[in-house]
Amino acid sequence: MTHPSALTPLRCTVRGCGRPLCADGARLVCAAQHSFDRARGGWYHLAQPQDARSRTPGDAEESIAAREELLQRGLGTAVLEAVARHAVAGRVVDVGCGGGALLARLAQSPLAHELYGVDLSAAAVQRAARRRCATIVVANADRGLPFQDQSMDLVASIDARRPVAEMARIVKPTGRVIVVVPAADDMAELRALVLGRAEDLPGGAGLEVEFAPAFACCARERVEERVSLDREGLRALAAATYRLARRKERDLLDALATQEVVARHDVRVFELRS
Repeated sequence: MTHPSALTPLRCTVRGCGRPLCADGARLVCAAQHSFDRARGGWYHLAQPQDARSRTPGDAEESIAAREELLQRGLGTAVLEAVARHAVAGRVVDVGCGGGALLARLAQSPLAHELYGVDLSAAAVQRAARRRCATIVVANADRGLPFQDQSMDLVASIDARRPVAEMARIVKPTGRVIVVVPAADDMAELRALVLGRAEDLPGGAGLEVEFAPAFACCARERVEERVSLDREGLRALAAATYRLARRKERDLLDALATQEVVARHDVRVFELRS
């Protein structure tokens, strides 16, 4: 049985190809007959062997599960709401989608969204695909985003990879790029307690410098969340946060019974420079 083919915004990742991919039944295929089967779990594996530097690339299951737990405890939900407020209708990709929390939030939006998620972690794409609200693909954003030029109305990245040149390539001239990063004083109190210091992070100011060659910032927002975490919550925070992931920091966190955590994020909305 043959299936009618439909053009997608995805492009072939075979080296030297880059042709548009069409959906043909349960697979994606380009004009050069390179094909990618949909996994049983519902995602497409577009990363090539040269794109992965380890046998288990991307974030581990422990980190992905920890971020999901923190969301359930209320840490991160305000960030999702902020992105949703700045979102535009149309075709959307979440770069470094993790378990798909943002995609699930945007699927509930009154705006009409065609959703895509990209991640390199097998644990992440499995969780994201189970939400059944977006097309999920495995790809290494640092090596290139598997989308056609000017195919996206909205490109988003929350605490994840942000390949500026690739984002500029795939977003439409009328589209938006929304990037969220930890603010300069993100979790400063906890960092001072556990690390013995709380040096400022690059935050939104650094982000604007990073994006300045291709983008102009058209909106700024600061998101602050205060959550009291018990020992289990602090363990999840350690697993989810690179800055607190070393054994020494984990042990110090584990010694705390309950601690108020103040997470602060900078949201920046960018448009292509004309």
